[in-house]
Amino acid sequence: MNTSFIRSSQLLLKTVKLNTGCKALDNLIDKIETGKTYLFYGDEKVLEKLLYSLAVNALLRLEKPVLVVT
Repeated sequence: MNTSFIRSSQLLLKTVKLNTGCKALDNLIDKIETGKTYLFYGDEKVLEKLLYSLAVNALLRLEKPVLVVT
């Protein structure tokens, strides 16, 4: 197995902005940026839809596994 390592400082330079699936939210926060932490609160059903929409967008854009924690 070929394993390579990357410094966290290099990883932060490779950030990607992802759509949330909600245009109003994307306009408000300028999309979700990889490498950052976000906290959303409110109606559980709305947040669940947002979370899974973001996970699908990340999977399609990054072509890497996505971990969803609720």
